[in-house]
Amino acid sequence: MNIYMRTIILIFITSLLILSCSSLKKTDNEKTDMPSDYTEMILTGLDKIEALLVDKGYPSMETIDEVVDSLGSVRTSEDDMDKVYSKANATWKIFIDLCRQKKFKEAYDYYYNEDQMGDFLVFLTSTESKYIFYKEVLMPLDSTYDKEHSLEKFVNNMELDLLLTTTVIKISDGVNIPPHYAELVTMCYMGNIRLGNYDKAREIVNDHVKFVVLNCDGGSEDQADEIVKQMLEEINVKERRNDSYTSVTE
Repeated sequence: MNIYMRTIILIFITSLLILSCSSLKKTDNEKTDMPSDYTEMILTGLDKIEALLVDKGYPSMETIDEVVDSLGSVRTSEDDMDKVYSKANATWKIFIDLCRQKKFKEAYDYYYNEDQMGDFLVFLTSTESKYIFYKEVLMPLDSTYDKEHSLEKFVNNMELDLLLTTTVIKISDGVNIPPHYAELVTMCYMGNIRLGNYDKAREIVNDHVKFVVLNCDGGSEDQADEIVKQMLEEINVKERRNDSYTSVTE
C-alpha cells in the first residue's frame, strides 16, 4: 500500500470517529447535550477561522463588477453590497456568540434558518475557512442534532467547497492551490464511497487525484497514474461487494 493510500485511510478513519457520537463522553455543562469532544472541536474550529480571517477583506466593487459582467448579470450597487456584508458580519457574530456560550442547539437552528445560511457563504471569504467551518464546526452540530443525515450533509458541504476550491485553482492557472485541497479531495472521495455514490467517487478520482499527486505530493506521472488506477479498481471492488450484499439481503 503506497503512502497516499495510507494517508487516505488514516484521514477517513479520523472522520468516522468524528461522525460517531456513541463513543464520546457527554459534557457536564447543563447548557448543552453536546459531547465534550465536539464542544472542544467546535470552539477550536471557530478560533482557527477567526485567526485565518483576521485581516480578511471582502471583494472590491471592481472585482464584483467584473464577475457580474462575465456572467451577464445586472450590476449591484455598492450600497447594496455594503448591506450584504454588514448582515453577514452580524450573522456570524450571533452564531459564534451562541457557540461560545455553549448554546449549540440554538446555534444549529440559527445556521439552518434560510434567512441566515447565505450569510455564512459571504462571511467565510476563503475556501479554507469554509472547509474548517464545514469539517470542525458544522459537522459536529449535524452529528449531534441530525445524525441520520449528518454524513450526507457533510459530503454535500465538502463537494461545494471542492467546487469553489477547484475554481480558485483554475483561475490562477494552477499556481494558487489552497492548503486544504488534498485533504478535501480525500474527504469527498471517501464520503461518497461510504454513501455508495460510486460514480461520483470515480469522478473525483479522475478529476482531482492525479493533480493532487503531482502538485501537492510531488509525485511523478507514473506514480500518479498508478494511484488513480488503484483507486478506481478499489471503487469497482467496493461496488461489487455492495451489489452482492444487496442481492443477498433482498
